[in-house]
Amino acid sequence: MELSSSQKETVCHQFDNFCKRLLKNEARDCLREKNRRQKAEVLFSEMTQQEIDGLMAMDKYYFDSHKFMACGFEIEVENDLLAEALLTLTEQNRDIYCLHILKVCLIPK
Repeated sequence: MELSSSQKETVCHQFDNFCKRLLKNEARDCLREKNRRQKAEVLFSEMTQQEIDGLMAMDKYYFDSHKFMACGFEIEVENDLLAEALLTLTEQNRDIYCLHILKVCLIPK
């Protein structure tokens, strides 16, 4: 069945109206989403240092630290300067300092 020219024109107008409504609703949804995100957004310049530190994560790698054995305990030292100083000590003195470091880290004040 062939449509008359007035029917074709009506179908074109209906399709045009449908497309315009669709685009208008999609634009409204995009604006709502943008506004919702803006309300939740916080600028770094407005954050305190504690809040920024809470967002930060530090990766730890096994090669970033030095390991020392003292009386069967493995003590991990992350500070390069301290590790270098411990390496200059004799083994007995190193064990004493490493056990002291272990004691300080394990016993709460």
